Amino acid sequence: MKLTTIILTSLLASNSLAAPPIDNDGDGIPRFRDCDDTNPRIGLPLRQYWDSDTDGLGDISTVIYYCGIVSGYVRNHLDCDDTDSSIGLPIRQWIDSDVDGFGNRATRVNNCELLSGFVTNYLDCDDTDSSIYPGAEETYDGLDNDCDGNVDDYATLYVTDVDYTFIGESAGDAVSGGKLVDDVNGDGTLDVLIEAPGSDLGGTDSGTFYLVTDFSSDTVSLGSAQARIIGSNSANDFESAGDTNNDGYGDLLFGVYTYNAAYLFLGPLTGDISFSSPDAIIDGEYTTGYHAGFSISEGTDFNLDGYDDIIISDECNATTHDGGAAYIVNGPITGNINLSSAEVTVYGENSVNLGWSISSADISGDGFSDLLISSYNAAAHGGLSFTGGAFILHGPSSGTYTTSDSDAIIISENDESGFGSEITTVGDTNNDGYDDVLIGAMCDGIGGSVTGDSMYGSLSLMLGPISGNLTSPSDVDTYFIGYMAYEARDDFFVNSYGDSYGDIDGDNNSDIIIQSSGETSYVMFGPVSTGTIDSSDMDLTIEDYYSVSGGRDFDGDGLDDLLLGDSDSDLGGTGSGAAYLLFGGNFY
Repeated sequence: MKLTTIILTSLLASNSLAAPPIDNDGDGIPRFRDCDDTNPRIGLPLRQYWDSDTDGLGDISTVIYYCGIVSGYVRNHLDCDDTDSSIGLPIRQWIDSDVDGFGNRATRVNNCELLSGFVTNYLDCDDTDSSIYPGAEETYDGLDNDCDGNVDDYATLYVTDVDYTFIGESAGDAVSGGKLVDDVNGDGTLDVLIEAPGSDLGGTDSGTFYLVTDFSSDTVSLGSAQARIIGSNSANDFESAGDTNNDGYGDLLFGVYTYNAAYLFLGPLTGDISFSSPDAIIDGEYTTGYHAGFSISEGTDFNLDGYDDIIISDECNATTHDGGAAYIVNGPITGNINLSSAEVTVYGENSVNLGWSISSADISGDGFSDLLISSYNAAAHGGLSFTGGAFILHGPSSGTYTTSDSDAIIISENDESGFGSEITTVGDTNNDGYDDVLIGAMCDGIGGSVTGDSMYGSLSLMLGPISGNLTSPSDVDTYFIGYMAYEARDDFFVNSYGDSYGDIDGDNNSDIIIQSSGETSYVMFGPVSTGTIDSSDMDLTIEDYYSVSGGRDFDGDGLDDLLLGDSDSDLGGTGSGAAYLLFGGNFY
């Protein structure tokens, strides 16, 4: 027993003092497992897989461990089919919940086959909405439709949810749009004046203007309008005249250049009214072959006496041999007036055809309205052929002037551009206290050419204050150009027309609307970038409306609103046309 005890004790002692495994190269792997215990860079046997189809990818079911790479084996087991060299790695794939062809980045799986409901990209920025994906059309809805990281950049507005709808009274009326006008009935809110050139109320296609002052229903048949001005197809222009007699009711002004006159209707207006019976007719200086009323502008109180004044042009005035003229007629206006008695007259020189377009704004920032006039021809002031000019007179309140008396003269550097086809204020787009001016060139082409397919049309934005002799495009702040070719004429800036949109996005900068000759309009939100802007880069595109007007806050929320015209609408019968009022900020 003792011996046995001694032997057991000895064995136990020997085990407790056993030496650690030998590791000659110090790599932490014992010699009996190390493929080369003299080299610390060589350790455990390599796990490897048979690559039957020699595509560099192994079969997971063929694993072996060996100290060197065995011929025909590889270090991975990623082959989905080791009998077919054309089939390799598992497919990375992502769930496509909205079935728009683009997957959700957070849902990746790897599988040898494409699973049902999965796609091979993760580019969708909203996998719950099939209308949102890379390359989708950006619409004006407050969303990033095309997944480029920008909300509503270069968006298209398709109006589906409007605040008021005005439906043409009869088939064929072709309601083409209208304007928000001053309070004609004295109830404290703006009213809506809508044009229907196809109306037959006064005879075939005699035309009617509808005045809507009751907005108790959000859908209005124009047959129930509070006033209808019948037989108006001779009107070439219409505007809110402000309150020319200061009686608390808004007045309406119409240009009728075929009759060498402008017609003024004093508010309040109700019932059916003959267009040929206005409250005041403002006649041209000359009686035959001239165009008083060719352009008119919104009522403005130039002399700050509390009565709104009106601006009228005659681009064929004979005093200066087709030099044209622009007139300011001061309120109060209560009866017929001849433009020879206008308080302010500006004559064009040497056949410039002054008065192609007129407007007013405080460009100089002195609190007085300035007169903006464009001409068809500016050769007398250094202009090129078929290239008009723009003329600004700071705060004229009385007297007779010529275009040489202008405080600012702007002409085009591009031959035959049609510069001066439009002039308008666009409000204060950069919120610096000065109103800004937009000038159209309906035939402008890239590099000044108007041949072949290069007639794009352009608009020149000039920020106030403006003075001196200037040229476009060199001296303009922003140069808007069209982008479609001659064959796609409907999308030109041909007959380029710009206007103030007012401030529809609430940032205290005026926004700009630009209308093409087709049914597309473009919006640029202020402040506007300087330089040249292509129409394809505008902030917002409005499709399928013949006209868009704005610049007034109908609902009193501090955001200006839009009135859209659609002469193709059949809501009131085939070709009745319709107009839609859309409140600013409600585009989503």
